[in-house]
This record gives sequence, C-alpha cells and structure tokens, in this order.
Amino acid sequence: GWSYRSGVAGLDEYAANMGAARIVVNLPRTVTNRPHRILDAMAAGACVLTGPIPTVDGDDLQDRIHYRSFADTAEVPGIISELLADHAWTQYAINGHELVMARHTWAIRAQELRQIIKKELGL
Repeated sequence: GWSYRSGVAGLDEYAANMGAARIVVNLPRTVTNRPHRILDAMAAGACVLTGPIPTVDGDDLQDRIHYRSFADTAEVPGIISELLADHAWTQYAINGHELVMARHTWAIRAQELRQIIKKELGL
C-alpha cells in the first residue's frame, strides 16, 4: 500500500504529494541552506528523512526528534524500513508538525517581517 514519488512537480501536484506523504526523503543540494520542503513536509504531517542540513539559529529543529537524518544514501532503505516498522515514522511526523505549527507558519513569518519593517523604518 505504499507508493514512491520523485522528480519535479508543479505547485498543485507538489501540494497533493506533500499532503499524501507519510515519509518525505530529502536529498539536500547544498549543506549551506535548509530547503523549504523540510518545513513543508512537517507542516503536512509527514516524517522527514534527510541528508545533512545546517543548523539555523532559532529554528529548534532537532535530529531524531523532529526529523531523521542519514549521512549516506545507502542508509536510506534501512532507515525507511525502521520508520515503517510499527509506524515509528508517526512520532517524527507529530513532533515536526507541532514544531512547525508553533514556530514556522507564514503568519509567524509575516509578523516577524512587520516587526523588522517597523523597527527599520522607526514606525
């Protein structure tokens, strides 16, 4: 009953895939930034399995609490098997979703932006 989706997707397909996903595997293209899909997947309630991502001050994402990481893609099949066993992926999904809803929504970012603008413009 599991499926695998990969590749570039348009916005509607991307949103549908995230909404249906239980485990999202992320292969970072660079170690200097965290792709938006990490937070997208967590917001959608999926467990994130990712290659190395940088620590971003204040984001509070913690490996083995909010997501699961791998150092080498050869590890991915074994980790996916572990996550699927007894639905172990669900705790990562719950923890990640709760963190994103508490700290990383667009509403929170908009409020932060308003505060920066007010400060910089002296309003």
